[in-house]
Amino acid sequence: TEETAWRGYLFSKLKDLTWFQITIIINLIWAIWHIPSHFYVLEGHIWISFPLFIVSCFELGIIMQYLRVKTDSVIACILFHALFIFPLMLSGFKSKVLYLGSFPYIIMILLLLPLTIYCYRVGQRIHEKQNNRAQQAVKLIAISELQR
Repeated sequence: TEETAWRGYLFSKLKDLTWFQITIIINLIWAIWHIPSHFYVLEGHIWISFPLFIVSCFELGIIMQYLRVKTDSVIACILFHALFIFPLMLSGFKSKVLYLGSFPYIIMILLLLPLTIYCYRVGQRIHEKQNNRAQQAVKLIAISELQR
């Protein structure tokens, strides 16, 4: 799945960056990746629905980024993506309602906002702790090499 690329490979390559930088880079790429699916059946006002679509991609991306750093695996991201999108596709919500206007985007953004804020803050703390541990390990290895 695509999460293997974004939350797996790309995240591991960017892990030395700040949480904010990782969030911007991965979620911008992820939003661009989903642009074709947005325009495939677009029926709303493009200047309203498209920016809301990008915001919703960032929200979902932040939640998946938190899952990635919390579990140290892409499996949770894959499951979240599948469990969030699959029911919408089965119900026809995506083709019948999601693109008919901006209202569903606004509702989804507002409903996910508290969770997104929580995931961003906690994920940032976890990421900083992991980076601090990695830096300490590198220092200890360097010190032990110098003592030889």
